[in-house]
Amino acid sequence: MSVAKDVEHIVSFKLPPKEAIKYIEKKGYKLTFNYDEMMHEAHHKAFTVAKITRLDLLSDIKEAIQEAQKKGLSYQSFKKSIKPTLLKKGWWGDVEVVSPKTGEVKNIFVGDRRLKNIFLTNMRVAYQVQKAKKYYEDENVKYLKYIAVLDKRTRDSHAKLNGTILPKDDEFWASHFPPNGWNCRCRVRAVPAHKKVTPTNKSNLPEGAVHPDWDYDVREGRFFDKFSGTDVETKATANYEDFNLPSASEIKSQNIPPAPPRYETIKDREESLKILKKEILGDKKELIVKTPITEVLIDEPLLRHSIEDNKDNREVYAKYLLPTLTKPDEIWAHRSKDKNDGYFKKRYRFIKLFKEKKDNLLAVSELKRDGSLFWTFFKISNLKQIDKRREGVLMFFNKKLFGE
Repeated sequence: MSVAKDVEHIVSFKLPPKEAIKYIEKKGYKLTFNYDEMMHEAHHKAFTVAKITRLDLLSDIKEAIQEAQKKGLSYQSFKKSIKPTLLKKGWWGDVEVVSPKTGEVKNIFVGDRRLKNIFLTNMRVAYQVQKAKKYYEDENVKYLKYIAVLDKRTRDSHAKLNGTILPKDDEFWASHFPPNGWNCRCRVRAVPAHKKVTPTNKSNLPEGAVHPDWDYDVREGRFFDKFSGTDVETKATANYEDFNLPSASEIKSQNIPPAPPRYETIKDREESLKILKKEILGDKKELIVKTPITEVLIDEPLLRHSIEDNKDNREVYAKYLLPTLTKPDEIWAHRSKDKNDGYFKKRYRFIKLFKEKKDNLLAVSELKRDGSLFWTFFKISNLKQIDKRREGVLMFFNKKLFGE
């Protein structure tokens, strides 16, 4: 069976796989040397490929997979698009990989088999997560049916699970919602509500059907939009060094965009609001801003809330917010102590650098889980000052920032 047909067992290209696309888009990055450095549910929160220790290369592969999802591309098309980049960056054929943590050196071969596994694993999990999200949000779906591909390549234990019908809330699905192993092509189907069913006797089901590497609840990936990025931190506070990123002091001056014009400081709160509405909303009542990782809703109440104390003079930088959200230099998921209740809460931090005549200006926008948005600005005389804000889990980075 062709790879394209393999994927079709899991994926339907008849409808845009929006949830599957979001699932991969919202993942942060994690560099790993050995595959077991990040296991099970952690894969729902961060994108990784074992033996890739360069963030730009990991990002290239993630972006190529996202493009394949959006366009419904086959593995061969994906390979055609990404292979030139892998060749250019020395990650094809015989490759020597060095662990950044231990200095351990391993010689590996990167070829069709490895790349195919990367492609199919990410595609299959993303689409199964999409199915789980659909089935568990639909109150009309009561039962799920396990479907195995009945050919010579299918594991005997998986073939014996074929046709298993159980309530969707049965504990069986916590451990057996596919994939259940490397190159597993099994899937799950909802049983029509009108169909009369007899649940499978679980005592007749085979043991050992789930490979240890896949012994986790795949369905949990449907909560990918619950702001879980920081759960994959490797230490109390990960920072840019944990992602093999250079210090901000190495940013090339020619890669910093010129700062937009500023407005004069206005003391009247309503006049400040008018400027913000003009520059951000235009003639609209609300605006959905597409960022590299999520959509942000901006409306008048949000803008009004942002200038409640009118101390930060945000109207001065009204032209800066949209570029910071749509074309940030980096996005970090992190925890910050809330000033109101003292609890540590998760949020996204968007950062973008602008070039002024004398100093550079750093724009920092914080997006909270409740959708509230705050932004502030700092004059930067030394680019290294930016590094203290580059912490948490890296969700996005501008590969061109450090330039060539």
